[in-house]
Amino acid sequence: FTRDPAELEALLVKTTDMSMVRLPAPLFLGTGLADRTIAPRRQYAAVATLCESGNPLVWKTYPGITHNGIVNAAFEDELRFVRSVFANATQQSNCALIAEPGVAEPATPGRGFND
Repeated sequence: FTRDPAELEALLVKTTDMSMVRLPAPLFLGTGLADRTIAPRRQYAAVATLCESGNPLVWKTYPGITHNGIVNAAFEDELRFVRSVFANATQQSNCALIAEPGVAEPATPGRGFND
């Protein structure tokens, strides 16, 4: 790449902007804090918009986990959430507790599918 990273990042803003939308179902979103495909703070921006729209949402972050690794790392939380939804349990949103993460951190070595 010959462009400054900040210049490239400025070009990406429109691709991650979200319209305010209210979805008909509760959401679980997991973010690997080592994700270099979609920066964690960009994922935070989408989560914040969904929260501002009044969506019942649970957002969890996973230190050292990449874009590839998030499905496996979050599996138990995802499964617990889906089972709870199917059991008609009220989902407790954690929108009031979310905070913007910093820059993507290094990936945890030795984890399968976490490259």
